[in-house]
Amino acid sequence: MLERVKTGIYGLDDLIGGGIPKNHVILLSGQAGAGKTLFGLQYIAHGATNNEKGIFITFEQNKKDILSQTQNFNWNLERLEGEDKVKILDFKPSDMHIANILLKMEQTILDFKPKRLVLDSLSTLSIYAEIMTSMELLNLMGVDIKTATFIPSGEAITRRTITEFLGRIKNLNTTALIISELPETSTFLSRDTISEFIADGVILLNYVGIVGESSRTIQVRKMRGSNHSKDFIPYDIVEGEGVVLKPEEASKLLMK
Repeated sequence: MLERVKTGIYGLDDLIGGGIPKNHVILLSGQAGAGKTLFGLQYIAHGATNNEKGIFITFEQNKKDILSQTQNFNWNLERLEGEDKVKILDFKPSDMHIANILLKMEQTILDFKPKRLVLDSLSTLSIYAEIMTSMELLNLMGVDIKTATFIPSGEAITRRTITEFLGRIKNLNTTALIISELPETSTFLSRDTISEFIADGVILLNYVGIVGESSRTIQVRKMRGSNHSKDFIPYDIVEGEGVVLKPEEASKLLMK
């Protein structure tokens, strides 16, 4: 039987067989405003409260801004960080060299020994991957450019970089959430178009905002090793609590 990790997201664990399978990598994809970052912070905070260390890695915001987002919720991330249960790594644009990110991430995880990892976001990482050179990618893969049988370019660099990055994360012995932008018009489930196939699970946060009103639903599209719900379940972002699923509302809709 798979050991499972509780998400701390009210109502979610019941949909996925009791939690995320331990050491799996889960893609969390959604539109702007869906609450992806809050979802990841809630997952980290829940683990730390239960003595499971967590690392939150951000390429989009600085540490101060990340902590400020949690002030309306009862997560006490600053206190948990002070107790050495949480670590927040923020990378500035000047730091965005893929090999350096991997080196710092792997070294921090080796030293800190977390059980949980959140990366926010893969979409930003893929943007920087697009400007990598073929030589940098081959070096990242440990391939001698003099003996290389192929020279990647363009989209191939991005896709191969994401594949390499997620492969490294899978070897870190953490249960990881990898955040990505959900394209509005694409049939893919991530901006990079490859991570949904590599990840062990995919959770979609769907957000529709119309003239001052909004609707949010969550769907588990994939969860290896789990008999999971495939329904669209409404959720809210509740002050003091965070992301809260409302499966009872979904049941009412299905009965109509």
